[in-house]
Amino acid sequence: MLINKLQSLILSRLAGRKTTPSGWQSLNCPMCTSMGELRPDKRKRGGFNFSTIGAIAYHCFNCGYTTGFHQGGILGQKFVDLLVGLGFDDADVNKLKIESIKEKDNDTVVEPVKPINLNWQPIALPQGAVRISENADTDVLAYLQSRGAGIYENWEFYWSPDSYMDLNKRIIVPCYCKDEIVGWITRHIAPNKDTTPKYYVKVQRDYLFNVDQLFTKERKYAIIVEGPFDAIGIDGIALLGSQVTNKQAEYLNGFNREIILVPDRDQPGKKLIASAIKHGWSVSFPEWDKEIGDVADAVKKYGRLFTLKSIIDAKENAPVKINVLKRSI
Repeated sequence: MLINKLQSLILSRLAGRKTTPSGWQSLNCPMCTSMGELRPDKRKRGGFNFSTIGAIAYHCFNCGYTTGFHQGGILGQKFVDLLVGLGFDDADVNKLKIESIKEKDNDTVVEPVKPINLNWQPIALPQGAVRISENADTDVLAYLQSRGAGIYENWEFYWSPDSYMDLNKRIIVPCYCKDEIVGWITRHIAPNKDTTPKYYVKVQRDYLFNVDQLFTKERKYAIIVEGPFDAIGIDGIALLGSQVTNKQAEYLNGFNREIILVPDRDQPGKKLIASAIKHGWSVSFPEWDKEIGDVADAVKKYGRLFTLKSIIDAKENAPVKINVLKRSI
């Protein structure tokens, strides 16, 4: 495939390259002078990233030159100019561009990458669980409705009369994989921060909430959030925390989607951004009102469609710009 050939050719030209902890192959940027810099780069400010399956990214932290190529696409002019700057012969570059056009036209050439199998097993909901719509404590129902129609109308929530771990005061959110329940999350409606945990959960290792979205819907984007209510609000995928495991990242990168992280607006959210950069994901910084702390809040105030549009419009994939924008969180 062309992507493999390009990676090999580029690496062969990167004499004396350094590998950063986040996986970038650094080099003296050949584009700095063409971007208005008076002096050539001598501090290895340019960098290639090959960590995303089926993609090559380039960014210079000095002049800001950014470009990339993904399998199945056509070599763009900025990427072509970069190859020429690296010393590739014009004739060889034209051959690579023609090869990219042929691959795009021939669907049989590009084989989809199969995601790893994380093998989540079916489990039962807590004892006595029933659908909230059928029979639930009125306070629990009222709390769920307070989260907004964009949340309670888009998932099948449960409730249990069992008093163990205050289940009778919790919303039960089932976790699915291929339409089978493989875990559950409960959210207390009025937790005491000193004695009562807000969440009481049973989920399997590396599970991704709403993972079925990846199997059943052909979309350009996979929007990654932290919590289950955030995911429900926009039909996204939740990490169920402010960290991403290597297996979760490998699994997500196995699908043909642009991955966009929308972190919560807090310190754990800032830390999660570093993982997004490491794995080659985009990060979105929507211009929401200051009181909006996460995606679920945005859906409640603005609605699903506006929230989704604002996320996609505000996505950024250049690491240097992401690091600048995260200061606003």
